[in-house]
Amino acid sequence: MNDWIVPDWPAPASVGALATTRSGGVSRGPWRSLNLGLNSGDNAADVMRNRELLNALLPASAHYLQQVHGNVVMPHPGPHPGMQPGTQPGTQPGTQPGTQPGTKPGLQPGT
Repeated sequence: MNDWIVPDWPAPASVGALATTRSGGVSRGPWRSLNLGLNSGDNAADVMRNRELLNALLPASAHYLQQVHGNVVMPHPGPHPGMQPGTQPGTQPGTQPGTQPGTKPGLQPGT
């Protein structure tokens, strides 16, 4: 399953990211293979198993958010469990939230 996409960007060593592909999971039908979305119509047990498979390859459990398209900035309810002391998520337009869908604190590119 480790055919995810890792960006090659000039980021601090403490910043990592990846994008999964659809291969390596257990979902069937139109969600075939690695579907990670619980609100997609896929069988919830299959999605949870896919998430378990992904988490087994990562240094910490992934956190999933509900993606919403719009132009409104919503305040984050509090620190993310992986945030360093003294940091806080953005709450003003133009700032970044503390987490993004599927991010993992401390994940290094290529891991």
